[in-house]
Amino acid sequence: MAKNFWSNVNKVITDSDLVMMVLDARIPELTLNHEIEKKIMKLNKNIIFIINKCDLIDKKHAEEIKKSIPNSVFISTKKHFGATILKKKIMHFASKKQSNDDVEIRNRSLIVAVVGYPNTGKSSVINMLAGKGKTKTSSYAGYTKGLQKVRISPKVMLFDSPGVISFENKDKIKQVILGSLNPANLEDIDLYAYELIKYLNEIIQIHYFDSFDKNLDDENLLIKISEKFNYKKKGNEFDINKASEKLILDWQKGKINMVVCDVLDKSEDF
Repeated sequence: MAKNFWSNVNKVITDSDLVMMVLDARIPELTLNHEIEKKIMKLNKNIIFIINKCDLIDKKHAEEIKKSIPNSVFISTKKHFGATILKKKIMHFASKKQSNDDVEIRNRSLIVAVVGYPNTGKSSVINMLAGKGKTKTSSYAGYTKGLQKVRISPKVMLFDSPGVISFENKDKIKQVILGSLNPANLEDIDLYAYELIKYLNEIIQIHYFDSFDKNLDDENLLIKISEKFNYKKKGNEFDINKASEKLILDWQKGKINMVVCDVLDKSEDF
């Protein structure tokens, strides 16, 4: 990662009282940056893991996340779910700060840093908390420029970290899975589709075919998707590249979800 990126991250974390790391509920471990987590712990900062896009998982997956990632809050910025619970968590830390022996710390706002990988919904989380769309959002990575401060209450100030957690060059597959690379611009797009299938074979099959065949290999799954949508090249050959692009785009846009066992009860406090 770039040197200036880490300099910005260190400053934001150092200046904050609380750090909120935004994760994708479908792939929380993949969107959890352990290096930044270590920096937060080293500086003895409070941390909340925001599990965004919780409308795309079922209760079974939610329970697994709760066990593996303590101090997590489940939200869906798209469905406007979880804002009240998250605000209560934040205000808990704001109230706790009021008992600090240092008068200067006690009298200033709680400073909350927000960090996250591209396409996890970092800016959308801030907008949901602010309630006034103060941070512009886009589906493309890197839209947030510089450090933005957003006041969500007289006692709480959010710091939108400069940009988002950046990637190493070797993380191209992760960029595709997280939706920060347009599949239309990829060479050998089928290789990226195979990686996605490796993570989510059963989910993908259920999404497209309402069934799961454990004996269906990656290539034949793409052929089956090509057949379903009539993707063919000249000569009537199935177009695996077009099927790969369809698969990746459907995943990036949240059309492929993990709600395969239960319907998420939006009224339930995770």
